[in-house]
Amino acid sequence: MEAHSTSQFEVLSNWLQQESKPEAVLIWPKPTGFIADCLAREEPIDGSLAQWKDMAKRLLKLFRRHRSQLTLLGMTPGETLTLSDDELPDNITDVILQAEAAVKRLPEATPLYRLAAAQLVAEDAELQDELAFLSASSHACSSSTEQTSETVRSALQSAKESHHAKQQLKVLTNERDRAMEENKLLLTQLNSVQKALEVAQHQANNAASSQQTEQQLRKMIDERDSAQEENELLLTQLHIVQEALEEAYIELKSGIGESEGKRLKGTMTWLRAHARRQSAAVYKGRDNQALKELVDLLEQSELFDADWYLTQYKDIAEANINPAEHFIKFGAIEGRNPGPRFNTEFYVVTYPDVAASGHHPLLHYLRDGINEQRKTQESPT
Repeated sequence: MEAHSTSQFEVLSNWLQQESKPEAVLIWPKPTGFIADCLAREEPIDGSLAQWKDMAKRLLKLFRRHRSQLTLLGMTPGETLTLSDDELPDNITDVILQAEAAVKRLPEATPLYRLAAAQLVAEDAELQDELAFLSASSHACSSSTEQTSETVRSALQSAKESHHAKQQLKVLTNERDRAMEENKLLLTQLNSVQKALEVAQHQANNAASSQQTEQQLRKMIDERDSAQEENELLLTQLHIVQEALEEAYIELKSGIGESEGKRLKGTMTWLRAHARRQSAAVYKGRDNQALKELVDLLEQSELFDADWYLTQYKDIAEANINPAEHFIKFGAIEGRNPGPRFNTEFYVVTYPDVAASGHHPLLHYLRDGINEQRKTQESPT
């Protein structure tokens, strides 16, 4: 075979089908010699390997279709098929002479190219499979000139007499095909298992994602409820401030004395500033660390008397809330006192800077006022 085109195989197949009992010897190039020759001619390596594998597949297909009519021989470039005419049937002599001439025309590559080709062939698993199938379907051929001649004669004789060998080859081919089918089934099963594992993993990921989403939703609901509660408390405080301002405004319009007007003006100034400041200071979520620190500061002070506060203001005791927290949030703007020793209104009216700042009166005193020696209530006369 000097060419491996599709048309060449079609011509051979058509000829074998048209003849009644043709017998043909088809010599194919062994891959090591073929690749070595391609390397010597500087042809692309991948293309040379693909060309030989394509030739092998087409040749095997042709052989399976015309098994009883073909005898295959694998040869290496440079080998010869020198045979004497008297040892062969007359009708095959011309075929052998043509084959001998074709093989002699093939150039023999240098040892370096043959070594490289042998390595490439050994590393190509697909080529090895095709070579194994093709070799199993062919008669062996020696690389030496003397052995080659004997092999050709044996092959021609075997083509006529070895029906049993062909049957064995058929059995081996069937077993190979059956093994390939089993491998395909096994691969199909493995793919099914792999897909099942992927589905299970996907479901597990979805379950974990769903649980995480549920936790995030629960957290958002808690934050919403907390914000709603804080808004309600802030609105309550603003209503208290509004009522106090309205009462103070009515008293101012009614015409009161200068002293009382000064007191109301100072109280109004503080209420406005405190309403803005208080919304940022104490309404920051359920876990407001700043509010906790203010409550602790108040409870440690001698000026805040929780028992007195609950006794003095029955509504706070009935509401069952922390008295220190209530005084910080509502008590001061409602004009309540934390204990008998501190007067909220007096401290705001007496010190305009405290009123203008909006600071909580008692907290301001505990932080700064005590060091500034400010008074906590009107001195007894």
